Amino acid sequence: MEHVVVTPRDWSEDEAFRLLARARSVMDIVDALREGARPTIGCDGFCLVLRDGALCHYAAEDAMAPLWEGQRFPMEACVSGLAMRTGELVVIPDIFLDDRVPHALYAQTFVRGMAMAPAGHPADAALGAYWSHVGRPSHRAIDVLQDLARAVGEALLRVRVLAA
Repeated sequence: MEHVVVTPRDWSEDEAFRLLARARSVMDIVDALREGARPTIGCDGFCLVLRDGALCHYAAEDAMAPLWEGQRFPMEACVSGLAMRTGELVVIPDIFLDDRVPHALYAQTFVRGMAMAPAGHPADAALGAYWSHVGRPSHRAIDVLQDLARAVGEALLRVRVLAA
């Protein structure tokens, strides 16, 4: 199956949804998000987290500095797990003032604010957006993050059906 690849100069919000609608593999989803989610949302970092049993697998990221790509954390120990377990958006304007955040993991990163949106029904993935400043993300950023999460949930379902 051919991968759908886009370069940043080709990226637009509409293109994001077209690429996700055409995705036939997890790699297609990763490629689409890695290339354009950051500028579309207006964040400093972005990640795709997949449920892996009782773990959260940070499958892909695009960020101004490396975060956790490839690593796995217990569902109960990270914000992505919280978003997947509850099926609800989590917005944290200041990560160091919120006890749901594992502060030690974030201490050496640029991240100061974040939002995590569940993807799928039930949520078996999450999309995270990170900012290098403290503050609540704009309504537009949250809307785009949630719209992308819905599109990723649909794409993941399609990938599973095609694999079956």
